[in-house]
Amino acid sequence: MSAPRLAAVVLLAACASVIAARPAASGVRDFDDGWCGGPAESAELLGGPARAGLWSACGLARLHGLEDLPLRRLAAGLRAAAWSSTLSWQRLGGEVWHEDQVDLCAARAVAGSGPPGGGGAVGAVRPWCGLALRWRRPCYAALATGASLDVAPQAGLARGRFSGSLQAVPLTLRRGPEAVGPRPWLGARWHDANWSAAVELQRDDRGAAAWRAGGELHLGAVFSWGLVADGGSGAAGLTTAWRRGRLLVRTSHVVHPALGTTHRWDLVVFPLVTS
Repeated sequence: MSAPRLAAVVLLAACASVIAARPAASGVRDFDDGWCGGPAESAELLGGPARAGLWSACGLARLHGLEDLPLRRLAAGLRAAAWSSTLSWQRLGGEVWHEDQVDLCAARAVAGSGPPGGGGAVGAVRPWCGLALRWRRPCYAALATGASLDVAPQAGLARGRFSGSLQAVPLTLRRGPEAVGPRPWLGARWHDANWSAAVELQRDDRGAAAWRAGGELHLGAVFSWGLVADGGSGAAGLTTAWRRGRLLVRTSHVVHPALGTTHRWDLVVFPLVTS
């Protein structure tokens, strides 16, 4: 069996097992939960992201279709020859209740060339390391509560079409009033010219583990579609991506067995300059 067919079979089996699993509420509330991978991975399948430069993104969603749970996200990142960084802000909720979350990630390649996590020459192993910082603050009826702040070291490697990552248990610098949701733990991704597949293990502050899997298939010069499944929540759905020059549009349509459907839209602008 060829690699693309094998990846498709594994992904379909994962989606089937998720749909039959017992649903949970966690695991699909963040904006990035709609995909198993970031904008750079989707862009790479549709012509490749710029190797160096500043990119930005804005996204909208309505969690489970509820008017009281709008979800907004702004993000920006900088990719250089040997390092990369990402800053994002998202807000879930409206006037009665909302929660702000800020994520800051920075990584640097230890050896080799190209940004951390990117593909390299066949046979060449490119390790990298970094830090991920997260700040969260809920607000009830315009009354802000205590914020939480944690930081976690990261490490990974890339070799040809494979890349892997590890994030240690976050160090809590300030504990908020609410429990910390699932955080990335182990991740792996395989990609080819016309397809990609990824799996991610997550862990919450109580040590409970869950998984997320996804894949994308390149169907044309500017279009791809994929599947995503979340083992912790029992949610599964479809993703799409369109790219035209420096613009990338991603969509995610994930169905939770008990809570319904969440549609996400993400507009990303990549730089044209490559290095």
